Amino acid sequence: MQWQDLLTFQVPVWTRPGHPVLRHILQQEKRRRPLLWRAGVRALGLAVGAALVGLSWWAYRHDIPLAVSSVTDSAAFQILYLPLVLFQLYLLVTAFALPVSMFEHEQRFGTWEAVKITSHGAEMTIYARWAATMYQIRWRLAVVMSVRVFFAVQLITSLVRYQGRYLELYSADIAPAVSGAEVMLLLAALVTGILLLPLALISLNIALGLLFPVLLQNRYVLVLAQSGVLAVECLLFMSATLWNLNLQWSAAGHFGAWEDALVISLAGDQGLLLLDGETLFQFWADVPNGVLFGVLLLAIVVVLAAAAQAALWLAAWLAGRPTA
Repeated sequence: MQWQDLLTFQVPVWTRPGHPVLRHILQQEKRRRPLLWRAGVRALGLAVGAALVGLSWWAYRHDIPLAVSSVTDSAAFQILYLPLVLFQLYLLVTAFALPVSMFEHEQRFGTWEAVKITSHGAEMTIYARWAATMYQIRWRLAVVMSVRVFFAVQLITSLVRYQGRYLELYSADIAPAVSGAEVMLLLAALVTGILLLPLALISLNIALGLLFPVLLQNRYVLVLAQSGVLAVECLLFMSATLWNLNLQWSAAGHFGAWEDALVISLAGDQGLLLLDGETLFQFWADVPNGVLFGVLLLAIVVVLAAAAQAALWLAAWLAGRPTA
């Protein structure tokens, strides 16, 4: 067995690059978008990303960090926070829009009906399109996850400074009182939830992007529904960002309650702010039972993953039904 087979042994067959349906979809997408067009889009994306990072660096140098409190002692966090948050929003929008565009292409060229008449062809195509979308955004997703892992490692290493006394110092004011071992377990739950939250949200968005076209057969209704979902996501993001800015600019300069962390984490920065050590310890100390927030966040991630699986299954079931 080759090493590629070992890596993909535990994953569904339709997620493997060698699967014929997935391979056909990926090749079809490459033909839809010429190489020059794809290179131009990537170059534009890199230019916009570099401009955002440059602007954030300039703001940091002038002691006006963007969308994050200056209490953090991490220069990297202050510089990369806003560009990464905006990139995460772009990734969510892309995850929802890509599957819809795939279906429009199938329907425009009349290949979808041919797929439906094959045995389990529609169901397999739905699952393979979910995998294809993940495959298409894999490098962008890798950028997001790499930066988040970097911040997580930075947070954890800051806790073990001075032989763990740094953690003891900050956990002394936590209510309810917890031991050092319990703090580490709760921190592990929080970091795990924060790292998995973008994956769960993106998976759900892809599944919804597959569900809408098979649920809404009318093209105009589909466009309206798609636009509505994207508008709601952007409005929620803007509201959560403004909520965050209001907290950062307030006299307290930190979370006031669990609701603040939930709104900002789920609709805004996907928990990124809590990967900053100073912000996290302030949240734990000031918010009653704030140290337990990671357990709630991890439970929400599980619910989102289950919702994504349910939406994907429903899309496959609806696609496989015979048309009247």
